[in-house]
Amino acid sequence: NSSGPQRRQFVEIDTGLNAFVDLSEYMVVFFDGAADAVYGTTGGVALGRTAANGLYLISNPQVLEAQASLPNGTLAPTTTPINAHAVVIYQGTQVPREATLIGSITLPMVDAIVYSTVPAASDTGLLDVCYPEAADRVQNDEAANGGNPVDQSIRRCAAPRRAGPSFRVGPPTPGAAHACP
Repeated sequence: NSSGPQRRQFVEIDTGLNAFVDLSEYMVVFFDGAADAVYGTTGGVALGRTAANGLYLISNPQVLEAQASLPNGTLAPTTTPINAHAVVIYQGTQVPREATLIGSITLPMVDAIVYSTVPAASDTGLLDVCYPEAADRVQNDEAANGGNPVDQSIRRCAAPRRAGPSFRVGPPTPGAAHACP
């Protein structure tokens, strides 16, 4: 919503397999572009076993059937100042402390998305670390298709990992397969 944090927030990992998958050696870490550092509210989540459809859902209480939970207001507020944000999957299980800089984490980065909830200047601090190839340094915008960012989600629609152009915006589908335009 435009007056505060989004209420139905979630991050979903799709393994591409229609089966239970053990992700216990991985974690998701959340970064705020204001300082390119780990969030203070919730730094991240160590992962576990996916649902039978190969999806792992991390969400706040307004999104049901999640494998892990987030407090309300954890992800990307739609108020000013507007900053980019990043969600990163690392191989590892010790979630970094609050304010840890993204460039200081030496664990293997598996995948990442850099995004904003409204049009915002590209955050080179996040983009350069998350997307090693210059052509892949695209910051996704939840309002890109003219929709309200509260009613949109960003999803992977192409194979390359750690590549901004692999993502598209569309209606949220937590816990279910999503359509790609």
